[in-house]
Amino acid sequence: MRSAVALHREGAFEGAEAGYRAILAEDPDHVGALHFFGVLRHHQGDDAAALDLVRRAIERAPDNIEALNNLGNIHLEMSAWNEAESAYRTTLKLRPDFADGYNNLGLVLGLLGRPEDAEAALEQAIAIAPRRAEFHFNLGLLLRRRGLMLQAFSAFKAAVTLDPGQSHAFEAMAQAQYVLSHTPTEAIATLSAWLSREPNHPAARHILSALTGTGVAPRAADQYIKHLFDGYAASFDSHLAKLDYNAPRLIETAMRGVIGEPQGDLRVLDAGCGTGRWGELLRPFARELTGVDLSGGMIEQARRGRGYDGLEEAELTTFLAARHATYDLIFSADTLIYFGDLSAVLPVAAQALEPGGTLAFSLERLEEDGPIPSFTLQYNGRYAHTRPYVVEALAAAGLTIARLETGILRLERGTPAIGWIVIAQKPAT
Repeated sequence: MRSAVALHREGAFEGAEAGYRAILAEDPDHVGALHFFGVLRHHQGDDAAALDLVRRAIERAPDNIEALNNLGNIHLEMSAWNEAESAYRTTLKLRPDFADGYNNLGLVLGLLGRPEDAEAALEQAIAIAPRRAEFHFNLGLLLRRRGLMLQAFSAFKAAVTLDPGQSHAFEAMAQAQYVLSHTPTEAIATLSAWLSREPNHPAARHILSALTGTGVAPRAADQYIKHLFDGYAASFDSHLAKLDYNAPRLIETAMRGVIGEPQGDLRVLDAGCGTGRWGELLRPFARELTGVDLSGGMIEQARRGRGYDGLEEAELTTFLAARHATYDLIFSADTLIYFGDLSAVLPVAAQALEPGGTLAFSLERLEEDGPIPSFTLQYNGRYAHTRPYVVEALAAAGLTIARLETGILRLERGTPAIGWIVIAQKPAT
């Protein structure tokens, strides 16, 4: 059992599975093997088997706190929030001083739209274990979503003080400082302190460039994208639900106005597929649906029955450059917002399209107010583009604009984030 768990923790899933199976062949009621094999199955993307195994462990040991907590965790990552709440509450009835249980309960209550209850649960977790930095960070995220930015800043600062290795807390703290003061001075100081500890951290460098305007790269570094989205992977879908995220549906509506109703006959690429949340939106158009994303954590989530025929972990421009006249439709929701200079990605996207193929994507809008650059890196780490630059970049790539319109992509701290919805086509000849 110790050997199987060690392999599991190291990510050697095949060896861990062989160990768990060997134990269960000898003792089908072994609680530990049932429990951890269930957790492994969840990591492998088979949630039905995961739930069955963990429930069998709980049937044999109803007071197993760790198994009950992991049952809640599996439900949480499946977005089965009511079931997750029930599991966490059962855990806390058995062990009222279980700090992780209160933390997890706070997370799911926030997703269920009960912010006051969520805050109370997170405060209880902190009361039990005040030196757990991740509890303070989670409270900060909840307070930020509620618009309580000053309190959120205090929570992020506590997380950083307790654990300076909390990179996400450093980033959130700097962004909160910028929002509160409307000047970059304090946020720059925080990012500089972070870089003094981790001189090569991609997020610290990227956001510092955004705030100072110096050293701005033509696109976000691969390491920054992986850092950002690997950290978000497990909670990404539920996070988007809180933002009224609408970019993919706006793109799909505009797309239908150009290519017509779906006939299920296209080779479709979801470029920057994330967790695969929008696979169901694209499936009606596709006889073959492929997803590509730079984040391995996102691809792992997308493998959970999202309906893709193929998924690849790869950098987008490299992936597209290796494919000539392969796709009838390339769909990209809020992926090119991590590219400032579009001159590298649009030409390879055009190359990857069949003649007459369609590129459908979103960008964030940069207002044209006096002399401004073609694009800018915003404090949130995303690029925004002007309309003239988008038009110019598409023309340079040999793509014809079918639609270029504005829309509300999401809510940003309660304020609509305006973006470009772009449908462009490759000439048929």
